[in-house]
Amino acid sequence: MTIHHFHKTTMKPGTSVSAYISTPKDIRQPLAGSQECISDNVLIGQLLSTLPETFATIASIIENKHDAELTLDAVTTKLIDAEAAMAFCNDQVGTNLNIASTTSQALAAVTCRYGKRRGGDGYRG
Repeated sequence: MTIHHFHKTTMKPGTSVSAYISTPKDIRQPLAGSQECISDNVLIGQLLSTLPETFATIASIIENKHDAELTLDAVTTKLIDAEAAMAFCNDQVGTNLNIASTTSQALAAVTCRYGKRRGGDGYRG
């Protein structure tokens, strides 16, 4: 695989975040140490810029973090947590999420309110 394949990666519908993240990481591995090596910052940029629209809010939040907070592991964790929160939100559409007792429920409440819901437009309330 080449750098060209890396730049053509996108997250296809139905793919989990962890499965998607492994694709550019797998492409990056054989390029390490070559002139086409891919830094963590480039990998993070590629991941964030190729996520589906449903991840636009979390991608924007991540992009505005300080460079020290933008490690590949931290970004991966935040994206996987956001995906779990969106799944939770989709399961809870129509219920009151104002009482969020855990971090993932709080993130789900924010995502439900400001993100996009399954099969519908963004929050209009």
